[in-house]
Amino acid sequence: TDNTDDEFIYIHLVDNYFSKLDIVNLSQNIRSEIVKRADILKKITIGHSAPTLLIIDNEGNEINLYDLDSEYIVLFFYKPECQRCIRDKRILGLVEKRRKDIKAIRIDISDEEKYKDITNTYNISTTPEIYIIDRNKNIIAKGISAEEIEFYTTKK
Repeated sequence: TDNTDDEFIYIHLVDNYFSKLDIVNLSQNIRSEIVKRADILKKITIGHSAPTLLIIDNEGNEINLYDLDSEYIVLFFYKPECQRCIRDKRILGLVEKRRKDIKAIRIDISDEEKYKDITNTYNISTTPEIYIIDRNKNIIAKGISAEEIEFYTTKK
């Protein structure tokens, strides 16, 4: 199964078992962390509206995800020292040159304290992390590699 299936299974288990049943050796702290994680995942599953995202670009301009007008928006979360990020960033640039219907937002999350809210909201635990958002601001793919971007942005 892919990560999306795993997330739906996790959410189902939390909603129907972990949050309701009295489970031996499950402390209240652990239960609340499990429920908290499920609540985060519910907001970023495929098909749901992307959470609000406000970032400041390199020129100091505020970018609001919901103000962007593009057929597809790629959110690319990365850290500059990450080798796979460097490779995927290069591939993303090539995709952008080929496809005028794709707008990429590159988000350097190396300042973990500064981007804590964003990484929590989008459940970023490793880099690179890629989300694809459609024109209606719905999440259509996530957790993919840069090579897969065009697969998910080709109209079927």
